[in-house]
Amino acid sequence: MSRGGLAGRASAGILARRYKRSGAAPVNDGECFEQARHIQATYRDWLVMWSPWHRTFTAFSCFTPEPLVVDEPTPEALISAMVRVELHHSPTRVDALSSFPSASAGKK
Repeated sequence: MSRGGLAGRASAGILARRYKRSGAAPVNDGECFEQARHIQATYRDWLVMWSPWHRTFTAFSCFTPEPLVVDEPTPEALISAMVRVELHHSPTRVDALSSFPSASAGKK
């Protein structure tokens, strides 16, 4: 059987080829690693990393009862999603919501 007919074989040229999304701007991995490090230093309840393979910023919550993972393509979008999660799991928010009277309490 010829080498080209074997399943799972590919030349090194094919394996080394990377595909970009159309219109995607070039990304500097070093800058992205630094941005992830800065976000983690600012938001201490999160483990933040840059994933060069997926080209996304990923944050793992360290304060929620269950593991929670947030993936976003930009640092700004990641921070926004992290803040939404923090607000959703905030004990102050829960206490504030429980102190409001229910809509049916005023009905007789």
